[in-house]
Formats: sequence, C-alpha cells, structure tokens
Amino acid sequence: PFMRKVRNIVTSCVVVAVVLIICVVLSLTVLFKTQNYEISGNTKYEETEIIKTCGITKNENIFLANKNLAEKRLIKNYAYIEDADVSFNIPDTITIDITQAVPAYIVKISDSNYLVCSSKGRILEKVTSKKGYDLPMFIGSDNAHGDVGDHVEYDDEKTLDIINSIVTVFTDNGYTGISEIDATDTANITFTSDD
Repeated sequence: PFMRKVRNIVTSCVVVAVVLIICVVLSLTVLFKTQNYEISGNTKYEETEIIKTCGITKNENIFLANKNLAEKRLIKNYAYIEDADVSFNIPDTITIDITQAVPAYIVKISDSNYLVCSSKGRILEKVTSKKGYDLPMFIGSDNAHGDVGDHVEYDDEKTLDIINSIVTVFTDNGYTGISEIDATDTANITFTSDD
C-alpha cells in the first residue's frame, strides 16, 4: 500500500508537470498571438504609424513581444511622444498608452530660428517664427542646440536646469501671460509678463 501511494503521487506529479509544460508550450507558440492593438493618449500621429514603429507585429506572441524596445522606439521616433507604456491584454491585444508632450516654451536661437520645447526640455519642433505659439520665449546666456526629439543642450549645463525649474514653477502655479524669460545673466533673470 505504501509503494502504491508513492507511485500514485509520482504519477500525479508527472501528469501535472506534463500538462503544465503543454500549457506553456501552447501559450508561447499557438495561443496568445497579437491580433489587435489599443492605442490611447495619441492625437498627433496616425495609429498605423505607431503600430508599425513599435515593431510588434501581428501573430507575434503577446508574452514574448519586446515591449521595452517598443517603448524606446516610439519615444525615439516621435518627438511629441514624451512617454509610452506598452503592455498586453489577454488573449490577443497589445495596448500602447502614450503620454503626449506639450509645448511649454520656445528657445530663441536667432531672429529667424527657434526651438519649441516640452516642459522636460525635449525639442518638439524647429521653427522660423514664434507666431502661432502662445508660449514664453527663453533667451539663454549661451547657444542652445539639438535636433528634434533630443533634449535641448547648452554649453553651460546649468542653463537647462534653470529653464526647467522656471517652467515647472510657472506650470505648477498656473502662471500665464509670461512672454519672455531672459537668463542672459543667470544671476539676474528677468521675466516679461503682459508686455
């Protein structure tokens, strides 16, 4: 009787292990293949572009799909995507939740070159005129540079910290009407409000 019990327990364990292995193999090969995409938070780009750029294709397993890489691709390729969260819903849906960047200020490069930046200092656009943008214009003590999608860079690294701090204070406290922030002299920063 004792040996029979042991055989029954071993047999049961083997059966359960085999069933689990079969379930795992089916989940990773036959079941849970990407068929649908749900995208939220996006108003700037075509959904078909986002799906293509994320790199997760139809029939790819939702568990094995590289969601971290998809997030990085979206942020790298689209300036107005500040953040992206890629996950899945069982049985066959990839969800992409986008945090869209919002223009927060303009950096003056010259009289005909400006950078439109988010509150985190990411360059959203390069423009030749500030018309059409109701945003404060930042004038720094040194040259700003960078490409669309990158964070604006200054020769003096403290300049970016200064502008990000100022913009955060304005945003958090609901200040409006600021048309210019002049940090040419970082020890004497001035603001222009309502002209």
